[in-house]
Amino acid sequence: MTAQQCAGCVIRSAVQVMSNMSLKGTTSAGSKPAGIVGDSAAGADGLLGRCMTYRLTLHKAAIDELLDDSSNLLKKLKSFRLLRAAVQQQKRQQRQRGLLSYLTGSSDGVKKLGNELDAVLHQVDFDVGYHVLVLLSAGIATPWQVISKTFVQQLQQAAREDPELACKALAELSASSNPVRDLIHAFQDQLTGLRKEVAIADKPPPVSRADLYKVLRVHVTPTRVKFLLPEVQTGNRVVRHFSAATAGTRTYSTGLHCLNRLQFSTSHFLRVSFGDEGGDRMFGNREESLAPFFDRMKHVLQTGITVNGRKYDFLAFSSSQLKAWSTWMVADPQQGSVGAAGAAVIADALRHWLGNAMETEHVAAKCAARLGQAFSATIDAAEVQNHELSWTDDVERSISAYRGDKYCFSDGVGRISPQLLDEVLEALPFVPADAPQTSAIQVRFKGCKGVLSRYSVLSNRQLQLRPSMEKFGSDHSRLEVCSVAAWLPAYLNRQVIMMMQYNGVETEVFVNKLDSTLDQLARMCCSTEAALELVPALGGIETGAQDAMLRLLDVSVRCGLPLDPLADSCLKAVARWQVTDLRQKARLLVPNAVTLVGVMDECGVLEEDEVFVQAQQPSRGLRTPNPRIMIAGPASPMTVVLAKHPVAHRGDVRRVNAVDPRWRHKEYGRRMVADYVNVVVFSQKGRRPLPNQLSGSDLDGDQYMVLWDQELLQPKNSEPMDYTAEPPQRVDKVTVQHLQDHFVNFVKNDNLGQISTWLLAHADLNGADCSACEELARLHSMAVDFPKTGRPAEISAERRQELVRLTEHKQQVVGAAIISFEQVSATAHCWHLSTVS
Repeated sequence: MTAQQCAGCVIRSAVQVMSNMSLKGTTSAGSKPAGIVGDSAAGADGLLGRCMTYRLTLHKAAIDELLDDSSNLLKKLKSFRLLRAAVQQQKRQQRQRGLLSYLTGSSDGVKKLGNELDAVLHQVDFDVGYHVLVLLSAGIATPWQVISKTFVQQLQQAAREDPELACKALAELSASSNPVRDLIHAFQDQLTGLRKEVAIADKPPPVSRADLYKVLRVHVTPTRVKFLLPEVQTGNRVVRHFSAATAGTRTYSTGLHCLNRLQFSTSHFLRVSFGDEGGDRMFGNREESLAPFFDRMKHVLQTGITVNGRKYDFLAFSSSQLKAWSTWMVADPQQGSVGAAGAAVIADALRHWLGNAMETEHVAAKCAARLGQAFSATIDAAEVQNHELSWTDDVERSISAYRGDKYCFSDGVGRISPQLLDEVLEALPFVPADAPQTSAIQVRFKGCKGVLSRYSVLSNRQLQLRPSMEKFGSDHSRLEVCSVAAWLPAYLNRQVIMMMQYNGVETEVFVNKLDSTLDQLARMCCSTEAALELVPALGGIETGAQDAMLRLLDVSVRCGLPLDPLADSCLKAVARWQVTDLRQKARLLVPNAVTLVGVMDECGVLEEDEVFVQAQQPSRGLRTPNPRIMIAGPASPMTVVLAKHPVAHRGDVRRVNAVDPRWRHKEYGRRMVADYVNVVVFSQKGRRPLPNQLSGSDLDGDQYMVLWDQELLQPKNSEPMDYTAEPPQRVDKVTVQHLQDHFVNFVKNDNLGQISTWLLAHADLNGADCSACEELARLHSMAVDFPKTGRPAEISAERRQELVRLTEHKQQVVGAAIISFEQVSATAHCWHLSTVS
C-alpha cells in the first residue's frame, strides 16, 4: 500500500462529523467548557458551533505524498474548499505547515479564520449575521466560503438593500439538506427567486399577527453551540412589553433606571436549550457520566453566550421550559455605547420589574416558578383598572383538628364577568367565531395565575381573584390569556388502564375497545362519512390542518364526490399516527368521554363527590353545529369516572356522580347551566376537594378526563393517596445563582419518567396495591412537585438496582394480561390498515 493509499484509508476511517472548528471539542470535569461563541478566552474554540467540519487524522509518513500536486485527495479537499488553494507556488515544507495549521486546533490558522469570520459578521446587520451562523452551524457552508471576498461583498450589498430579504435567502439555504458547493451562486439564486415572488405577487403579503414574535434559538450540546433558525412563537409578558414600539419612551422607578428608554428588539432575547445533537434530552448510565455536560450547562448559565459580538446573559425560565431544558437570555440593547449597563445588569433589572418575587420568596424553586409565570406564552387581551378588580375569599377547610393545614376547594380559580370575558375572547386569535360558549380562561395577571370562570352575577367589566391565585406582588395591569376552556378528546393510556383494572374493569373490555378503535380507523380510511365523524374526535392534529381537512371532507360528502387524493393521504397519515400511539402508549380513544378544564361550583349547589358536566363539540366550520350534551340522567345522577394525568396511584381514578344542578336549586341551577359549558364543575363541599384526590391536582388550569362509557365505569373506588408535599428547601435570600443551580439540579435529578416506568412494571407484575407501587407512587408525587419544591425524588443506588432488576421481567402488555402490542398488527382488523401502517 502506498503512502497516499494509507493516508486515504486513515482519512476514510477517521473522518467524523464534528460540531465546530475546534478540533479539541472535549472538556474535563471542573475545567472551563470550550467553545462559547465569541469567548476570546476560548481561543480556537471560539468557532464552536459555526459550522460542520471534518477531523482528519494523518500519519506523518503520508503527508509528503499527500501534498503532492498530483494527489487526487488534495484536489478533492480543495474543490470542496476544505483547504484554501495556494495563490502562489510554495515550497513543500510551507504547504505542509499550512495544511497542519488548518488541521490542528492549537494552530494560529484556526484563530485567524475565526477572526476573519468575526470581521465579516460584524460588517452586516445583526440578524443577517445570525442567519450566516445558522448556515454554518447546519453544515451547509464552510467558513472559507463565507469569508471569500466575493461573497462578503454580495452579502453586504444584500444586507444594505433589504436585510429581511437577505435573511430569508439565508434561511432557505439553511433549510436545505445538502452542503452548498458554490455559495455565491446559491445565495444569488435565492435572492433572485425571492425578488421575483415579490414582483409577481398580485396582493401584499399577509400581515403577521401582532402576538407572534420571531425568537432566536441556540441549542447547546456536549460538543458545540448550535444556532437554529428563528422560530415564530406566541409572545410573553417580557418580550411583548420591551419590544413594543413605545418601549423606548418608557421610564421606570428607582432601582430600574437602567431600563429607562431602552428600545429592545426581539433579537435581544434568546432561547437557549440543552441536549444532544438531535435536540433531545440526554440520559447517562454507569458507563458514561453526564457530569462534563452538566458542568458545561452551568458554565453557560453563569457566563452567558456571545452571538456575533452580542453578549446574552441568563434571565429566567417557565416551568414548561424547565422540563424541556430551556431558558431565556437577554442582551443589553446599548452594548458598546458609553454608559451601557451590560446584559447581566439588564437581566437583573428585568427580574425585579416583574415583581417582588426575588425579595419575598425564600424557596429558589418557587421563585423560579413565580418569575416563569411571565414567560408563559400568552395573548395580551385587556387592561383591567383597579376599580374593576376585587378579591374574594378562598373556600377552605382544615385537614384535621390537630394540624394547621387546610384543604383549599377554590385553589387557583377566580371569577370574571360575562362582559369582560367576551371582550377578552374578541382579542384572542385562536377562538373561532362559531366556537361554543367559552366558560373559563387560563390567565396570568399581575403576580397571579389560574383560571377565571364565567360568573353571570358580575356586571360590566369585573374581575374577582382569590388569595390562592396570587403568587407574588406585581404592578402589571394587563390581563394575559394562556388558553381557553374547550372540548378535547379523551384517551386511556397504560397507567389509567392499569388502575381501572385494579378497580374492577374487566380485561376483555379494553381488548374490545382496542378492536373498536382499529375498526374505526379502518373505516375512516375508506369512507368520507366515517372520516367526517371520527376526525373531529381525534387529538394530536394541528387545529388549522384539522379544520381544512374537515371542510374538504364535508364538501365531498355533500356533493357525493370521491375521496380527494390529498385528503386520502392525510387520513392515512392520521391513522398511522394513531396506530403508533396504540402500540407505544396504549392510547385508546374513548367516544363517550371528554377532557375538560376544572372549575368550582360558585353557587354551592353540588354535594360532596358530585360534578356538573356540560359538553359541546366544536363544529369546525361545518354547517350543522353540534348540540350541547349534559352528562346527567333525566331524573337521577349519572355515574362517571374522573382522572387527571399523570396517574400513579390506584385512587387517582375515581367513580363519582354527575348531576343536573336544576334538581337541587331551580335559580342557581339555571345559572350554572347557562354559565358552564366545556368545563367540569367540582363541588365546594366535603372533607377533601375532589381535584386533590385526583393526582393531587388543583383548579389553576388542570384538565380532567370525564368518562361515561358504561363498559368502563369501574365498580369501586380505592382510597386516595395523601398528596401533601414535602417541605421545600429554603434560603435566606434567593439570588440568580440559586435559580441557575435549581435549573442544573432539576436536569440532573429529574427521574419522573423512570419512576413512571418502574411503577407500571411493578403494578403489572404484582398488582397496583403492592408495597413497591405505594413507594413509587409517593416518589412519583415528589418528582411531579420537584420543579416547585426543589426536592428531587431520591432513590438509593441499592434500591434503584433492585427496582431495575424487578422491572426486567416487565411484560409488554396493556395493563395486566391484556394483549401484547406486537399482536396489534396481527388482529383481524389490521388488514384494513395494510396501506396505512
